[in-house]
Amino acid sequence: MTLTEKQQLLASHVATFRTWPYETLVKELSRTSREHDCLSHVEGTWDDGTEWQIEVNVFWDDRKSQTVRVCADITTFRPNSGDYIPTTSYPIDDFIMAPDGTFVGE
Repeated sequence: MTLTEKQQLLASHVATFRTWPYETLVKELSRTSREHDCLSHVEGTWDDGTEWQIEVNVFWDDRKSQTVRVCADITTFRPNSGDYIPTTSYPIDDFIMAPDGTFVGE
């Protein structure tokens, strides 16, 4: 699994959360904070056998302006070993949403 493939997989997963209303993200922020949980956790296996997992979190980016950040990262493992495959560039994807539903910095 290449770095580009990891970034594409992350982007496609995060795209789902970009469609959520601000109010839903804030509700999930409260739930995940209270339950010490993440917004989403998925696992899979790439075509080359690389096992991967994506974790998505939501948190306040700036409480004063009430912006929320959704941030996802991907971890990959050697096929059938469970060993983490370190990368020189750890892929993440994120966005910040304002209370009016616009994306900050885009």
